[in-house]
Amino acid sequence: MDWLPSADTYVVRQAGAGTARELTEPLDVRLAAAWGLGRLGDARAIRPLVGLLYQRDDKLRTAAADALVRITGRNSGAEPALWNIWLADCQRADPPLPPGAR
Repeated sequence: MDWLPSADTYVVRQAGAGTARELTEPLDVRLAAAWGLGRLGDARAIRPLVGLLYQRDDKLRTAAADALVRITGRNSGAEPALWNIWLADCQRADPPLPPGAR
């Protein structure tokens, strides 16, 4: 993240901090965070992005789903239940797959 401008770094770090923080941020900040997390491709962003899929705003849900596809290579749309099933399957794999594993 060091290569990002300071404002973008703030947005990405705050998005990765958890969904409670994301709910208090303006929509444009959450959209930028979802986009930035997808560009970074870090598997640690998967759970916060799945959390964004529960939001009412279609643009935000689409941005989060696009970021998840970019990180995982998997397309489960903007359905948080499908992503949660996939995450659970990754946890049950032997050996457990990292959350970003395809």
